[in-house]
Amino acid sequence: MNDFINLNSKAVNKFLKITLSISIIVLVGILVYGTFKVYYGAPPIPKTVVDKSGKILFTGKDIVAGKARFQEFDLMDYGSIYGNGAYFGPDFTDQYLHREVKYYRQFEAKKLYKKKYAALSPRDKDYIDNLVVSKIKKNRFDAATGVLTYTAGEAYAFKKIKKRLESLYIKGNPQLGIGRNLVASAPDVVKIAYFYSWASWSASTLRPGVDHTYTNNWPFNRGAGNTPPTYLYTWTFASISVFIALAGLVIWFFLSYIAPGWQEAPALLEDWKPADLNFKISHAMKKSAKFFFLGVFLLGLQIIAGMLLAHYYAERTSFFGIHTLTALPFNIVKAWHIQLAILFIASTWLGAGIFVSKYIGGGKDPKWQSFMIDFLWWALLVDGVAALVGMYLGAKGYFHNGLWFFLGNQGLEYLQLGRINQIIVFVGLLLWVVILYRALRPHFIKNTDKWSIERLLLISAATIGIMYVFGMFPLAWILKNWTITDFWRWWVVHLWVEGTFEFFAVAVIGYFFLSQGLVKREVIENTLILEILLIFIGGIVGTGHHFYFIGDASIWIALGSMFSFLEVIPLLLLTMQAVYEKNVLIKAGKEFPQGLSFKYLEASTFWNFIGAGVFGSLINTPLMNYYEHGQYLTINHGHTALFGVFGLLGIALSYYVLRMIVEPSKWTDGAGRIALWCFNIGMILWVILNFLPEGFMQFAASVKHGYWYSRSIYFYDKTDFWLWMRSPGDLVFTIGVLVLFIDITKKLFQIKKSSNGQN
Repeated sequence: MNDFINLNSKAVNKFLKITLSISIIVLVGILVYGTFKVYYGAPPIPKTVVDKSGKILFTGKDIVAGKARFQEFDLMDYGSIYGNGAYFGPDFTDQYLHREVKYYRQFEAKKLYKKKYAALSPRDKDYIDNLVVSKIKKNRFDAATGVLTYTAGEAYAFKKIKKRLESLYIKGNPQLGIGRNLVASAPDVVKIAYFYSWASWSASTLRPGVDHTYTNNWPFNRGAGNTPPTYLYTWTFASISVFIALAGLVIWFFLSYIAPGWQEAPALLEDWKPADLNFKISHAMKKSAKFFFLGVFLLGLQIIAGMLLAHYYAERTSFFGIHTLTALPFNIVKAWHIQLAILFIASTWLGAGIFVSKYIGGGKDPKWQSFMIDFLWWALLVDGVAALVGMYLGAKGYFHNGLWFFLGNQGLEYLQLGRINQIIVFVGLLLWVVILYRALRPHFIKNTDKWSIERLLLISAATIGIMYVFGMFPLAWILKNWTITDFWRWWVVHLWVEGTFEFFAVAVIGYFFLSQGLVKREVIENTLILEILLIFIGGIVGTGHHFYFIGDASIWIALGSMFSFLEVIPLLLLTMQAVYEKNVLIKAGKEFPQGLSFKYLEASTFWNFIGAGVFGSLINTPLMNYYEHGQYLTINHGHTALFGVFGLLGIALSYYVLRMIVEPSKWTDGAGRIALWCFNIGMILWVILNFLPEGFMQFAASVKHGYWYSRSIYFYDKTDFWLWMRSPGDLVFTIGVLVLFIDITKKLFQIKKSSNGQN
């Protein structure tokens, strides 16, 4: 079936192999050093926190318990800590700090002048302001005894804030999008207040021996004396210069050494012929189709959740008059929205991998292969349903005695699944790799090239599961320090999205181009090696742009600012070549049956460059990130990158496989093209009518008034029009999902009869 693929590939460029090998050694060294710095430099958790008289306010165990309650009730999917989390509610770090400054000023004004702060003269206000800053900035943690001493003003502010949180989280406040019993009980709220107080302390007090806080002076809060350190400017300008230089170097290397003169002569024009669509499909190939149905169904559920979330921003008290805040709180729906997106992408990729591996391997299905595929599908379905139910029950407080950790909601954005659900996902990903290997094994026996695209495709699939391991550390309990928790969370999220997902995307797209005779094998394989190199650089070192302000050492500002975005360039160049070759074939009168899936791949590459690349680089420089992270410009990057790249790729793979297994006489492209137009138009409307206007106004509000204001209800109330302007994009996008669901469902009834013989 695949004789038309040129298997006589040239040796992969030795320079790339050597460079990759050296880079791995260097990057692992940076990783080990950086991880050591994270553990050594994380904000300390005191044994006890006492007031000026020595009375214990709370203990380190209380802080850790508060962190656990914060995760249990999934508050990271309502607001954020250190700017990381959901953007619907406030950043809890800066909200606490803002209120602490307010109460501290009142305390000092009453103490020194016997007046309210608002009644003071401008000169006296300046004195109080400077006094509060000096007291907040002084680090009163004694490392020898483990005692942190709060000033009288800090203790006063803590008690006021704690009381306010108890009322807010139990009684609710519809104007803020909080239903009743956001947290199950008052004692749980008190523990969460301990955690907030510690996080705010780490963000406002100076790290010993330097002139900036544990969080590199984030958040921007003039009242607490937090302003951008000088080195943020230095590394911002340095990162822009280095990026331009490296981007030019990558493009020059690709055009000069990987694909020189590719526009001068089509790759395989003379001998090119379309893939044979009349081959017999095996049972394993046919069973891959059910994954595409499950994927598009999950996408539909995800869009429903997404529209409810978007509506909550514009109308916080209800959903068009229906009071849903208590029954369907924002944080739980947000957790569903993210996990459904991951499950949708996973389902389509699992199905495509199963088909493609069998298509490459040929021959008969291995023994028990069909059973293993069925088992994987049911495991994905059952675990998905159990996870969604568990996240709801866990965040609602129904799991006691630590069961929330195993069966409920981990409370970490993107890693919300309970630990048992996570283990099942990990085992399922390993089973998927086993299924792929069993199908690919006949090909590996014939083709022993260790750098072939087929082997790289298998390796890329394996890395997806391997990286998930970091989200399960430690296995049976939570880490005590939030900085270290978020460090490992970003290892999974970043190295999934900008690492293993990107690796798999380039590998599978490269194979698509190869199987369609659009790009030469040596070009694809050299591009893959270059991509792996950039993924290691951007994935490992580039992860640091998530570590700027979460309590990690400032070394990550230097490292993380240098590499971000380069990994999208090789795929863009490879796709440009494939588009050129395809157009040459069509002009020459050749038939190209995979036109629909190719269009989705083009769109995926476009959004990879724009959504992941341009919009990602917009927010990743240190100075921009200082004012912006955790705002609408991040939503802009997240939506256009996650669905625009990996979602569209999943649909492209779905149509690629369906084109091969559906009866050729019954195939139509029309509905799929309509859906693609809806997806692209919908995302463009999101960007120009909602994400960018709201995002830039929010950024300006952060610079002018402080970060707390940009995340407050005061800001959102003033930009209500742009929040409602999310609706046109949602409507068009939803039409696309409906068309896609109907089209794929229809095609599933037009699949060829399967045979377990040679195919």
